Amino acid sequence: MTVHGHSERKRAEAEKFGATGYEILRDDADFDRFAGQFDFILNTAAVKLNLDYYLKLLTVNGIFCFVGLTMAAQQFNLFSLFSKQGTITVSNGGGIPMTQAMLNFAAAHQVRPQIEMIGIDDVPTVYQRIIDSDVHYRFVIDMDTLK
Repeated sequence: MTVHGHSERKRAEAEKFGATGYEILRDDADFDRFAGQFDFILNTAAVKLNLDYYLKLLTVNGIFCFVGLTMAAQQFNLFSLFSKQGTITVSNGGGIPMTQAMLNFAAAHQVRPQIEMIGIDDVPTVYQRIIDSDVHYRFVIDMDTLK
């Protein structure tokens, strides 16, 4: 599994979680270097992307899947998919049965979530951190702070 980042900041974390590669992608030359090398790209970033750059990375019949969603419109040149017979898709996490299967898998394999616990009073600061792309893990509100 290769992680694509835009800085060195998350390299150690990616390796800790099992990544066998970490590639920094910032400009045309970076994307050109890895063109046609990935069967599947899972996008977890909730930001607007230059999709044409990422679609260039796919192999023939490759798949680009969004799980990080943004309200910003995502645009791409149709020929970025046409030349690859590529697919763009999203995953909304499924329903109760799929969620239960995921929880069962996580329990059986001791997969633990990486979260940042916050208090309810921290929400405005955390919201700004989200806008500033200063997020490492999912934020979870400590329900005891709602009292």
